[in-house]
Amino acid sequence: MTDGVVVHEVAASRIQRLTKSVATYFGHVMAAIGGNTAGPGAPIKVRRPSAYNPSRAATLGPSQPNSVLNLVTIGLIVGSVHGLEGLDHIFVGGLPYYFTETTLRAL
Repeated sequence: MTDGVVVHEVAASRIQRLTKSVATYFGHVMAAIGGNTAGPGAPIKVRRPSAYNPSRAATLGPSQPNSVLNLVTIGLIVGSVHGLEGLDHIFVGGLPYYFTETTLRAL
């Protein structure tokens, strides 16, 4: 294997572990509080805001998940929902409607 292929495989593995850990973390949080508004087993949705700035994000690393990742398998759904958004926000959907801003910030 060339160095480029090895680096790509290592990066893909790290992205996969990070993506899985985000889904697992929110899954555990939701299980601890009794599920979400969509019902038990419904996935939590995490995405970038519509105002996402790829130029600013490029300095942080890859802007898209690796194409070999099957996000649905680990409970992540690619989608778009409109709402109050900004460059410093992410969207987390499927949370109980009764969560307050304070509760969400604590998560």
